[in-house]
Amino acid sequence: MAERLITTTCEKCGNLVTIDLEGATFDEAMKWTKDIDKTPMSCPSGFHVEVGGWRKWWNLDKVIPNAFAPHEKKTVNLIVSRFRITVGKNTFHFFEPEGVSQFLTGYADGLKQQRRSLNVVVKMEKLNSSGKILHSIEETIVDLLAPGIVIG
Repeated sequence: MAERLITTTCEKCGNLVTIDLEGATFDEAMKWTKDIDKTPMSCPSGFHVEVGGWRKWWNLDKVIPNAFAPHEKKTVNLIVSRFRITVGKNTFHFFEPEGVSQFLTGYADGLKQQRRSLNVVVKMEKLNSSGKILHSIEETIVDLLAPGIVIG
């Protein structure tokens, strides 16, 4: 593994602390800071024991980002497809397109069983992992009980 040593000064005792991040990515190193922050241990200098707070004492939120080049800090945003269906005033969320199809088929079947016919505006939105709309379709289904209407 590649060695990546960072050196910082403990704000509590003033001694130098050297940390080997080995082959950790930027995201892994920042996650590690959260984990170690809650770890009870003694400072490597041996002058004090703390139940946590290492991010503050060792300035980890500053020294770790400084140990990585700008291109190493870029994280890949994975898009997780999600779908939001709005029928009238009700909103439903799905993670797979099959769920959308099953929902609309079930919705139409429920209306048929109740012998109800109504105009329904169906809005389908494909969202990324942060909720931003990637694609939107809006359709009006005029009569769910009319012959020849197929949903799915």
